[in-house]
Amino acid sequence: MATIPIEIVLQDAESPVEPILTPEEETDIAVPETGTISNGNGGSNNGIGSAVSIILPAIIAVLAIGAMVAIIIHRYQKRKKTSNGAEECNTKESKRVVSRKEKLATVASGTIAILAATVLVGNLVIPATKAATDDTNNDDEGELIVDDKITITVTREAGSDEAIVSSIDTKSYATVYKTFGYEVAIAMAGNTANLYLDGDKSSEYYFSPVEDGTLTDNTWGYAIDGEEYAAMPLIDDLAVVTKGTTPVSNEEVDINYGVKVASDMPNGTYAGELEYILADTGFPAALRTMQDMTTDICNSVPTPNPFKADNTTIEDNVPTIMLPDSRDDKLYRIAKLADGKCWMTQNLDLQKEDLLDGVVLNDSNTDHPANSFTLPTSQTSGDTDWSGDETAYNTVHVYDPSYNETKYYYCVNYSFGPGCLEYSDEEVPLKSFSNYYNWYTATAGTGTYNLGQGEVAEGSICSAGWRLPSGGVNQAATDFSNLFYRYGMLSSPTSASEVANISALYEQPLLFLRGSGVYYHGLNGIGTSSNIWTSMAYGESYGSNSAWSLGIATTISANPWLYSAKYIGMSVRCVAR
Repeated sequence: MATIPIEIVLQDAESPVEPILTPEEETDIAVPETGTISNGNGGSNNGIGSAVSIILPAIIAVLAIGAMVAIIIHRYQKRKKTSNGAEECNTKESKRVVSRKEKLATVASGTIAILAATVLVGNLVIPATKAATDDTNNDDEGELIVDDKITITVTREAGSDEAIVSSIDTKSYATVYKTFGYEVAIAMAGNTANLYLDGDKSSEYYFSPVEDGTLTDNTWGYAIDGEEYAAMPLIDDLAVVTKGTTPVSNEEVDINYGVKVASDMPNGTYAGELEYILADTGFPAALRTMQDMTTDICNSVPTPNPFKADNTTIEDNVPTIMLPDSRDDKLYRIAKLADGKCWMTQNLDLQKEDLLDGVVLNDSNTDHPANSFTLPTSQTSGDTDWSGDETAYNTVHVYDPSYNETKYYYCVNYSFGPGCLEYSDEEVPLKSFSNYYNWYTATAGTGTYNLGQGEVAEGSICSAGWRLPSGGVNQAATDFSNLFYRYGMLSSPTSASEVANISALYEQPLLFLRGSGVYYHGLNGIGTSSNIWTSMAYGESYGSNSAWSLGIATTISANPWLYSAKYIGMSVRCVAR
């Protein structure tokens, strides 16, 4: 993974605003033409710095080769004059000397050419950022080379009141050697895709992400291969820009960034950060959809170490792939984690409204032993009570927040007493949480009211080949507790202690969501807690109306042994069978 700044620099032709440069960037800036953008890291094909970087090494190489050849000729002539005063040498000796001269010239020219090429590459290619697993046991390597900064400079005619549409072609180079393939993805590093003036998120001036593929005033976006512009996704979503299922070398990815500037935007630098991610998948080419997953496929993928070499940092370079669900073609990020299991690292977003034409949920595409399972029309508003008598427990309920453009701030300082003491200053869209399901729906109708203590639902709404994570009574080992143990958050899979280093839950490679809350008489706990269903029922204190789940209080604790009423709407995250 490589995090790089992206900047839009607005300037008038008469009084340009220079971006703040690092020393290695100072010679690479080319003054752009009015109404165009240039890459502040040598991306402009017309820049003087780029021309110099190519011509200068060539001149050096030519001069060096000439000097070397001159020295060789001089030494040869001297040898002829001093060979017993003879004007000529015998033919055999002459051929031997000429052969040596040719060899010396060839070696010299080859050496100088290599040196010149090294200088040339040094001027054109940024040093690589290691972004994939380097496994010395199988000699697999992954390398991602990207610009260390993207600066989009827009020069406007002074006094012009016309909006300017500009774009820039920039490239990220992926060099990958991997048996099973790779993916390159991009996203915003933070929780917003806006580029703010001076990087100040409180500023009233910013470029917002493009909508509907067309740049409008004060928007920006990216395009692949000249297609329509798209908004840069947040890190929870990612956008795969290229992928392959065979080994590649020097794969080039063309990404076009575009911006439209209205006349009311003040000059200055509008900044944000991008993530370029090389997913060294490790998954075989036969895995095309979520439904293709099998136990053998998951077992064939290398299990990553939980920590980096310093043993203090969670490892984020793990086998990862984006797979579509054949039921609705939605993409999900899949990772082989340190517990040896293949996990969805996003929450499920399955709903009736998005099913492809003719798709019926059955055991060919869904983790369900029966002939079919029917989803209801998703609820999108109101505070409907899903609780009630036994009949209500056995009724299908889905809440879909994606219609809602509301944004929230998640808790960063939590207390058991008054609750959240402090919220983040970054807005997160509510629709990023995916859907909420009561337990009957999460289990595809197999988790009924009568299923009691320790009993496991036979099915789920996960894709075929996947299932709900296992639950457990009190401190029994579960999929969640074993995962947390492997990443150093529990002393053992059956530990009753608090989960340590809870912030790692929200980072690579686990990527649990902060504060997604639950649905109960409307959305509750947004910004302060998260809950995910398991497959096991609970019945000690409340009869048969509860099931086990994972509960996360945003900043203070994570409990793999939390029980919740079956009628509550909660998130679903699946693990491969």
